Amino acid sequence: MATLLELVNHTERESGTVSQTSRLSTVVGATGRQEKIVQHVIEAWRLIQSERTDWAWMRRTATLDLTIDQLTYGPADFVPAISNFGRWERGADRRHRSPFSIYDDTIGRADESELFWLPYDDWSRQYDFGSHDANRPRYFSVAPDRKLCVGPKPDKEYKLRSAYWLRPQILAADADEPICPLEHHMIIVWRALMLLAGHDEATFSLADAQAKYAACFRALANDRDDYMEP
Repeated sequence: MATLLELVNHTERESGTVSQTSRLSTVVGATGRQEKIVQHVIEAWRLIQSERTDWAWMRRTATLDLTIDQLTYGPADFVPAISNFGRWERGADRRHRSPFSIYDDTIGRADESELFWLPYDDWSRQYDFGSHDANRPRYFSVAPDRKLCVGPKPDKEYKLRSAYWLRPQILAADADEPICPLEHHMIIVWRALMLLAGHDEATFSLADAQAKYAACFRALANDRDDYMEP
């Protein structure tokens, strides 16, 4: 795997502006141009993750025991608590199975059924207004505060299976590794060089980095899980 420090060293080398003997041995305390390179690498990785909302390597799954009569749940309610949470997978595209399902844990997965997406205003009108009987949840929604909502309110402690997306990973320590597949790590270097060339107003270097970045981005975008459409 390429670490933050290795990515910075690659960027130093490809920039042609830092001699081999002067390359950083740690990102901590970097100064001058090398500090800029460190920050460009960190920002390049953040920008790449934000380029799309469906990077397969940013998708995760989690399970939760629903609480009787409780309608809404946050990342901290999961055990263990979900870390680096970005947003819930909504799964509004009916070409694929819903990313949310429940089952009675006393029966097991043979009892599993899908939860279907309901827009929040519709969910609120049906299940968070007045009163309704507890029953087996059939729908899920997402509140403005990004709480996960189920409806009807559970009449049992059903097991919930869910999917969510991470928020962008921020590299900080020397040994931090990008979460995308190893074979695509050089895309970070080319994106960082685009930022560096923009800072330097180096037109030729910018064009060269853009071309290499575009090729790497196409490869990364085409490296997708089967459940996702091209």
